[in-house]
Amino acid sequence: MDEPSEYIDFIARYKDWVAVKKMAVRKETRPEEIVFHLSGIRNSFDKKLFSIMGINLDLLDEFSRSVSKKSKTYSELGQVLSALDSKDAKEAIAKSCDKKISKIAEIYLLCRVMADSGFDTSVTQQMISKMYPDLKLKIPKLGRPKKG
Repeated sequence: MDEPSEYIDFIARYKDWVAVKKMAVRKETRPEEIVFHLSGIRNSFDKKLFSIMGINLDLLDEFSRSVSKKSKTYSELGQVLSALDSKDAKEAIAKSCDKKISKIAEIYLLCRVMADSGFDTSVTQQMISKMYPDLKLKIPKLGRPKKG
């Protein structure tokens, strides 16, 4: 195997959050492998962006679950998304954050409602692994505490 010619590295350490994602890119590395890795990086920080801003994600998640339903068509999704114009949605956003960053909370809620309704808002590792079964999610093994 030849030496890597390029690298995709992501390292973050902020307060109690640590994320490390590294990939060596070789001549034989397939584009879907790179996309799989990049989607893992995005997953590492996507939700973190909103919580770092101080947005109460639990409150918005609860609102999303209350209005979302698994949709099969875009017209059904449109009906669900209309709930984002409601007084309850505006109150949930107002309670979740300072007014100055309410637009960021709206973005989170929109993506969450779409995801809870069964629509992807970005490329995920799960999606890529369904298309390319040889690309598997690496789930860390949690060791059992040692006795004694």
